[in-house]
Amino acid sequence: MFNEKLTIHGTAIAKMEEEEIIVPPAGTDENGVDRFSATTSVENLFGMELLRVTKEECVGNSITTTMEVVSRFALLPRTLEITLHIQNGSKYTFTNGKIELVESADSGNAFTPRSQTLSTVTVEPGATTTANMSGTINVGRIETGTYYKYKISFDSEDGKVKEFYYTLKLEP
Repeated sequence: MFNEKLTIHGTAIAKMEEEEIIVPPAGTDENGVDRFSATTSVENLFGMELLRVTKEECVGNSITTTMEVVSRFALLPRTLEITLHIQNGSKYTFTNGKIELVESADSGNAFTPRSQTLSTVTVEPGATTTANMSGTINVGRIETGTYYKYKISFDSEDGKVKEFYYTLKLEP
């Protein structure tokens, strides 16, 4: 009865935490990249592509989009807009939604002026809001290590703050 070894026969079940902020997959783009965000096409005045999404990954409560410069042939800065659809996957109402830039590295001022908005700051269980991050992009100023990290947060009826992060990496 007092063995040093205990053997249990059965199946272990891992309980996953409830997904509270959900960003549903948006499908695969024309370049074969699995996407969570929607990004406006960035082209010069002649219709030549300037930036391309090369990778997008979702890990935990964070999505990172990597865009690489395809061409620097641009006389004027262009508009870049990123859209995320965010769903409340909890049983509580989210209120006071906000989106803010919390970290960046951009010594060349490649992405200015930046704005970020949420379509709805109160999100009922199962409902969706849209996060938009936009600005003017100058591809000639993109340097290695250029990125922008945004925090999307909501107050919840359970008294906790729910957070989600989005990072845009720009590579020359």
